[in-house]
Amino acid sequence: MYEATPQEIVRLFTDWENTAAKSANPRVSSAAPLDPPSMEEAAALIPRLRGIHEELEENDVDWHGRPVAERDQSAMGQLWEEWRDDKLDVWNGYRAVWRPDPF
Repeated sequence: MYEATPQEIVRLFTDWENTAAKSANPRVSSAAPLDPPSMEEAAALIPRLRGIHEELEENDVDWHGRPVAERDQSAMGQLWEEWRDDKLDVWNGYRAVWRPDPF
């Protein structure tokens, strides 16, 4: 199974936040880019990432009810979306800012 590192979480979240700033979705772009999580915060996110993986294994759909083709990508994307949600207290999409696909 794929195991993310805190460094990878910080790198991906930084990349996605920089791309989110260019999003056509104003709910995403207006707050972007957010500062990435610290290494300590990223390390604390890993158990939640594992939990998301387990949920995807059981359900075969993401938290939006969409079929999952790539579990690692979906799990990391959901983690980023939850992290943004927590920071902004608003729902934000993530798929539109994955360019290029890091997985």
